[in-house]
Formats: sequence, C-alpha cells, structure tokens
Amino acid sequence: MLRFIRIETLLNRIASSSCFTVALAHEHNFGAGVDLIAACNLRVAAPSVRRSACPV
Repeated sequence: MLRFIRIETLLNRIASSSCFTVALAHEHNFGAGVDLIAACNLRVAAPSVRRSACPV
C-alpha cells in the first residue's frame, strides 16, 4: 500500500511542478507508466503506441 502512496505522491509532484514536463511514449505502456505520461504537460506518442490501465 505504501508503494501506491509513493507513486501517487510522485505523480502529483510532477503534475503540479512549475517545470515544463514532456513524456515520450513508444511501444507498450501500461499501469503507472500511463499515469506518468498523463501527469506531464506535453505528451508525444509514436504511431505504434499501445496503452492500457492494466497489463494484458
């Protein structure tokens, strides 16, 4: 449970940061990786990107 709280704290810090953040995504992205991409200001994805909230 503590691990999820730490990840959530990190994502909140990134989302509320005064720094401009960029996420570059390619291939398969899932779980907290998708959350990390969503927390950034600018998201750039390759045409081959596949994302999922849960690994399949």
